[in-house]
Amino acid sequence: MKSHCIKTINLLTNNDIDNLLIIADNLFGRGYLSKNELQRYIDDKTKTCIVVKINNEIVGFQLMQTIKPEEIASLALKEPQWFKKQFSSCNSIGVLKTIAVKDKFKNQGIGTLLTTESIKILNEKSNCILSICWDKKENTVISSILEKCGMIQVRKIPEFWKNDSIEKNYSCNICGEPPCTCNAIIYQSNHQNKPEDKKY
Repeated sequence: MKSHCIKTINLLTNNDIDNLLIIADNLFGRGYLSKNELQRYIDDKTKTCIVVKINNEIVGFQLMQTIKPEEIASLALKEPQWFKKQFSSCNSIGVLKTIAVKDKFKNQGIGTLLTTESIKILNEKSNCILSICWDKKENTVISSILEKCGMIQVRKIPEFWKNDSIEKNYSCNICGEPPCTCNAIIYQSNHQNKPEDKKY
């Protein structure tokens, strides 16, 4: 007989941080996320992290934040002028950042749950959403989820994390030691309807 599966989704707490770091190190490379950075998703009102647990085990998480158009340069690791022009008409920008699901829990709807819940949260705080995706074969699932949620691909930027990986000295799971030469795919969604009018 199978044990009952209890799935919950909650905001990040201090007790979750170490487990999130283990997941991030395994999926993205050691040092990609730091404890101090994750702490900001608890302390900073513009940043949010949601965590999915199954039977009290953390199986995935999503980072997101809201920024003003003039702050877009903080995300633009390359081509800052394109970002500035592309999002200049937005009053507030919701940013879908890192999404992570443990390998053994992939293809079970966790990524879809995290993405749809995150978009609902950002819809309440912004009139424009963007996502910067890692361009690799394994991320085709994330791309399809974003597209189902109404987001479209607007740009592909080569070697997006190169300088950032050198500056922060983190190892990429594909490229290895810095520099990271992975490309980024930029997705965007503009919504004019009120959040309650949106259907997911």
